[in-house]
Amino acid sequence: MATLVNCRRHGAVEILNISHGRDNAVSRLLCTQLTAALQAAIAEPEVAVILLSASGEHFSRGIDLNWLDEDPSRQALLDLCDQIENSPKPVIAALQGDVLGAGFELALAAHYRLAAPDLRIGFPGITIGLPPICGGTQRLPRLIGAEATLHLMLSGRAVSGAALGPVFDAEITGDFASGAERFAVSLAEQDTTPLPSADRREGFADPFAYQDAVANLKTMAQSKGQAGLDILRCVEAAPLLPFEAGLDLEHEAFNACLRRDRPAALRHVLIAERHLAHVGEQLAQNYAKLGHVAILGETAVGIGLAADCLLHAITVTFVSPATTDIADTHDKIQMVLEQEFQRRRITDVEIEDLIDNLEVSRDVADCAGADLVIETTYGNRDAKLKMFSELGHILPGHAVLASTSTLVDLAECAEAAGRAQQVIGLHIPSPAQVKPAVELVAGAEASSFAVAAGARFAGQLGKTVIPVRNCPGLAAGTILVALWQMADQLLREGADFAAIDAAMRDYGFPMGPFQALDLRGIPAALALALRVTDGSDPQLPVLTSLSEAGFLGKDSGAGFYNYEPGQRSRPANDMANEAIAALRDAGARDIPDAEIQLRLAAAMANAGAKLVRDKVVERPADIDVLMIKGYGFPRHRGGPLKAADLTGLLSLRNVLNGQTDLLAPDPLLLDLIKNGKQFASLNDVVS
Repeated sequence: MATLVNCRRHGAVEILNISHGRDNAVSRLLCTQLTAALQAAIAEPEVAVILLSASGEHFSRGIDLNWLDEDPSRQALLDLCDQIENSPKPVIAALQGDVLGAGFELALAAHYRLAAPDLRIGFPGITIGLPPICGGTQRLPRLIGAEATLHLMLSGRAVSGAALGPVFDAEITGDFASGAERFAVSLAEQDTTPLPSADRREGFADPFAYQDAVANLKTMAQSKGQAGLDILRCVEAAPLLPFEAGLDLEHEAFNACLRRDRPAALRHVLIAERHLAHVGEQLAQNYAKLGHVAILGETAVGIGLAADCLLHAITVTFVSPATTDIADTHDKIQMVLEQEFQRRRITDVEIEDLIDNLEVSRDVADCAGADLVIETTYGNRDAKLKMFSELGHILPGHAVLASTSTLVDLAECAEAAGRAQQVIGLHIPSPAQVKPAVELVAGAEASSFAVAAGARFAGQLGKTVIPVRNCPGLAAGTILVALWQMADQLLREGADFAAIDAAMRDYGFPMGPFQALDLRGIPAALALALRVTDGSDPQLPVLTSLSEAGFLGKDSGAGFYNYEPGQRSRPANDMANEAIAALRDAGARDIPDAEIQLRLAAAMANAGAKLVRDKVVERPADIDVLMIKGYGFPRHRGGPLKAADLTGLLSLRNVLNGQTDLLAPDPLLLDLIKNGKQFASLNDVVS
């Protein structure tokens, strides 16, 4: 068993030092060990004061989410807070770095709190649909009142310790550990008595202002969902109920929120993101920071990537063999850069300073000075392979070559380059400067060095790496094609494409599938579908009909919708409706929104099951993060596979039964149902 609490004596002060990884996460084991250490210190006659401290950068960044669903872990936390608050000897919490959620609630249970200058306090639980877990709504208002408490808990943002002055008894400058020990020794010498937060009343001094603050922040609480309303209710009750009754109210609210789908989905995504962040760090650990990247191809992905690299202090050589003027290419990149400055509200850097790190060239040979060359060109298979062959001859031996294509097999690119060990796939959703996800594809012969370069590059851009095994269309492409196939089927059964789009926006997507198809371009979607189905019929008759009729999407002026220059509204294309009507089934019917949502979600989950079964991804949760961060799947639903678990796999099977082979229930889905399991059972438990 790991030792998470180290104890040592300094005169009459017993120091209990938390040491639980980088974040000092609050877990059941930590609570158990801290409770035992606290009881031992209380029982020791020579100890007058107990000091809680932590190793590392942060006191505690909150609860270990993997233990959150277990009653014993929560009870251990509640018992620990109770032990701290009711200690007959003063307990001091020495707080540095981030002190978030349950970590701050532990500190609130202490009798005295010390702040380091870098201290940041917050309650991020609202971002995953949860109120405080162990007394935060009852202790903090007693110290600072309702308004400051509610702003902190409802915003989910961390603030500096100085913003919550009354919470702290002293700020320690200089060496924090030594200063905290001196404070504790001073309390011991003065024979100071405990000062429990439960007995404090400063925040209740003006009851009318307290209730006015509750009333004024009701709208903000409502905007945060049920967790926000629960926080408001608990804070409102703090001055009205006995302390223990207030704790019971909070505990009841927390347990009710924990059982809801939305918090479960949000918690799942956060755990999955943390896991992938760890995976990305592990993959990149043996590769130094990239300073120079070459991007090949004047495409939307290439231009977006170039701007993103410049924003992250990476020198870019942008090479396009196109005949357009170099200055025009330079201006396109600068325009995207300026848009990102506005979107990200960047004020501390000048665009001119960043654009100085950009070189635009028409000569592929100029890629030779880069550590990583990313090919984003348009073109057919033969043209791409010819480009890889040329790059393989001119690049230095250490350079890594990456393809962003889903239409040409990575193994063919690696073979054409003549250096299979140095070729990887980096598929980045569009717009590349916005989407924070990357499918990192390691070919069969790719070296760990090349994979590390790709992971390091993605990490420097702040993107989440999702490692995937090479397959036709990659992971996201497989799921998108399944979505389009089911959407095409719904059209032929009688659904209206605008109604399908509206239903999926109501489900939580930023745009519907046909809006997204118009932006992508229908021919590009059909090309991806042919790749995913390995050249066989992709079963997209409506999309094929529109493409043959010349309705190619936004860039052509019309697809499912019409796109007039300067017109903000996007009216439905009547000609598209006529093409769809010609393909309608004899028994066409109106299809309710709930059925549309269920069937499209089922198609995506079923495609995800195939990817898991084929070991294209390591875990179902990886697909969830990819589709949320790359393709707009609603975060509060947890991704396609978590949403399937929450809906019920049997319901998904029922709507997939009777579909064409490409949409028939996957064997993995059927196996999970047979064994009474969920996709979640295939995820590793990672803290």
